[in-house]
Amino acid sequence: MALCSLAAKPAPSWSSRPINEQLRTPRPCLNKIRHPNHRRNRSSPLLRRRRLRPNLNPGPSLLDGAYPVRFYLFGLFALLRNEGGSFGTSVAQTIVERREQLHTLRLNENLDPLNPAVTSFTEQAQPGFLQIASDPVAAQQMTLQALENTRDQQALSLSYFDCFWIFGVTGVLLSFLVPLMRRSVVEKGAHLAAE
Repeated sequence: MALCSLAAKPAPSWSSRPINEQLRTPRPCLNKIRHPNHRRNRSSPLLRRRRLRPNLNPGPSLLDGAYPVRFYLFGLFALLRNEGGSFGTSVAQTIVERREQLHTLRLNENLDPLNPAVTSFTEQAQPGFLQIASDPVAAQQMTLQALENTRDQQALSLSYFDCFWIFGVTGVLLSFLVPLMRRSVVEKGAHLAAE
């Protein structure tokens, strides 16, 4: 019996079969010409029923003692490493967003029309935008938008600097806990590369 690819549509009789039989037996190919004696090579119904039995013995578990405890600790370590990375990423993102809000508000305190740096920026940028837009109101809006973009870039940079500073200080403080860690002892004759 020829097998079809997964893209071929099943026959109506195929979808009426039980789901466990659909998953375990190959789908017949309907677009190929079958030999008149194609049923001779099929397995008997008894063998098909034996193949569909569930596996009641999934393998050794922690309670069986088949695997050493070290085997399970590696899985736990991988899980904690993944979860710790996710937690650290979310903490860093939260710090960056909160500090960006803070720095945006702090930079807004100095962005007023009476500040000579703001007036100097608008006087220098507005003629360039006036050549692009050829409308004084649009040029003024483009100048203020450019000032806002610069403010947002500065606030984001300052928030990333704060985040790096916080994690740097945390790393230095955690480095003092290294002497408190227990030394790993390797059994005599054991290979380290086997783990």
